[in-house]
Amino acid sequence: MKKLTSLSRFIATFLFLLANITFAGAQNQGYATTADSNENLLRSNGLIYVVVGVIVIILSGLILYLVSIDRKLGKMEKEYGDKH
Repeated sequence: MKKLTSLSRFIATFLFLLANITFAGAQNQGYATTADSNENLLRSNGLIYVVVGVIVIILSGLILYLVSIDRKLGKMEKEYGDKH
């Protein structure tokens, strides 16, 4: 039962974050010229790769952190279940 609750919280959090990303992107549609000029500036300087690299590093770190927490929590649940 606790596993189901954990999974439902994960799914709800994921959907919440996905909705935030979607709505944040939708708000930028009115500023297309500014976004295009910034994007072209980053591409011309080669900095777009730095930005993408930093984003990938941060997201991979968060994913690894969440996986490690999940493993630790699973061990704790197993130990608690064995004792009771």
